[in-house]
Amino acid sequence: MILFANEKPCDTASINRPLASLANDTVRLHLPVAINEQADRLRVKATIEYAGDQLADDNTTETVDVGVVKSPYGRISDLSYGR
Repeated sequence: MILFANEKPCDTASINRPLASLANDTVRLHLPVAINEQADRLRVKATIEYAGDQLADDNTTETVDVGVVKSPYGRISDLSYGR
């Protein structure tokens, strides 16, 4: 399973146990958001591939918009290093 944010892969998971036809299971994935993320929203979807799949057309979820709450600290741009 692959989780995408704005069309970029951001997390993956493998299911290593058999799953019967028409059965379901829950997989937890993480949506990492950088502290300096500039977008107000992320477009998120997931896809799954499995052995013996005869209908790959239904392996992607709907794409949903997820709101991003900006950090109250703003961007860090004044770091320096000196001895």
